[in-house]
Amino acid sequence: KITLPKTLQYIESCAFHRLWGLEEIQIPDGVKAIGDLAFYECERIKDIAIPDQVKRIGERAFEGCRMLEHITIPAQVKTIGMSAFEGCRMLEHVTISEGVEKLGSRVFWNCSSLKSITIPTTVDRISPAAFFMCSQLEEVDLSEGVREIGQCAFEGCCLLASITIPRTVAEIGDYAFDRCRELKDVQIREGVTKIGDHAFQYCTALKYIEIPKTVESIGAYVFSDCQALVGLDIGGDVREFGGYLFNNCSALVDITVPETVEKIGDFAFRGCVSLKSITIPENVAEIGKGVFIGCGNLEEVCICGEVKKIEAIVFHDCVNLKTIKVLQSIPNRILGETFERHPGLVHLPDSDIKRFFGMTVDGHPTLACTLLFSVYPQIFYPQYMVHAMVASEDRTDTEAGGKVQERARREVQEVAGKEVRAVVRRETQEVAQKEVQIGTRGKIQYTVNQRLEGTIPEILNGVLDF
Repeated sequence: KITLPKTLQYIESCAFHRLWGLEEIQIPDGVKAIGDLAFYECERIKDIAIPDQVKRIGERAFEGCRMLEHITIPAQVKTIGMSAFEGCRMLEHVTISEGVEKLGSRVFWNCSSLKSITIPTTVDRISPAAFFMCSQLEEVDLSEGVREIGQCAFEGCCLLASITIPRTVAEIGDYAFDRCRELKDVQIREGVTKIGDHAFQYCTALKYIEIPKTVESIGAYVFSDCQALVGLDIGGDVREFGGYLFNNCSALVDITVPETVEKIGDFAFRGCVSLKSITIPENVAEIGKGVFIGCGNLEEVCICGEVKKIEAIVFHDCVNLKTIKVLQSIPNRILGETFERHPGLVHLPDSDIKRFFGMTVDGHPTLACTLLFSVYPQIFYPQYMVHAMVASEDRTDTEAGGKVQERARREVQEVAGKEVRAVVRRETQEVAQKEVQIGTRGKIQYTVNQRLEGTIPEILNGVLDF
């Protein structure tokens, strides 16, 4: 036990630093500030009263006071320093009075017995990692006045079941509620404009969340591994879906991508095995790598806009994918790189069909599917039942014969549903550097140096009679 003089006004830094035998101390009413590390690792103190005149609690002032059970922060205190109560593992009850303005980062880090906290209206920011790993924290009351929830603010608060983000909050920081595994009810009021990376990652009990219309930015991994998430409503002017946004959201059934979205980041829907259909709106110009990888039950995708960039393996392991509808024109290179592994799935708009059939080889009109298939051999246009094989220029007749002929026969048979015979031969005529003959039981042949006349359906009906 230590008795301090009543005339004392300041407790200096490290004053009782690691005084492990100290069990009881009374701070005089006249004290105005408690310095940094003042009671650092005074492990046996259970109760300490902070006088009303104190205006500042220094950094790490009570860090490691493992037996401290409750604390009241009076109204005159303006600042509670960084890590002031970090590691106070027996601290169950904390009262922060109206008037306190600043909570330092890590202020209640790993206070693993803390069960509830009320943030007064005078506090405008929950600092980074303020309540990190408060594993028994069940209730948090964020008052109007808080403008920002800092990085990792409530990360690892695994018993926290509900949270309401007040309308005064503009930004939810990275990892703010990461690993809050019992978090079921999240209410985000209008006013929030940004949700940071990993903000609700591993919130495995979260089933539904509504994003207000004021939100403009949703970061990467925000809902990653939220395995109970069934659906969400996204309002506002969100322009980008961050990478891995819904990674491994295995229960996600329904998602509406807002019309304002311009980019979908890498692996955004990776492993969403319950997702069956999705519409990518008109303003999306870029689709990242592996966006739908592992979406094993995805059946239908509709791409509404003029996508200018699609990265690799977008639909890898989408084993039940049946239809990819493309409503507007997409550059040839993107078509080849993106859809070449999905034969029979791609439905293109009429504008693209007309564009392809208007193509020429060395100035000569040609059946465009011939050229397309020579470059993108797995793309198929079921609207017109068109399929072809082209022998490359450096192959001899013998080399081109067996494998190419058999492949062509098999693929055309899948299209037509009939037994067909396809013959591929190499031509050296200058006017036709690529030549294709397609036979239906040997009755019809066609070469690319033949000039085509008439409408596209008429040409196809005349040339491909099956």
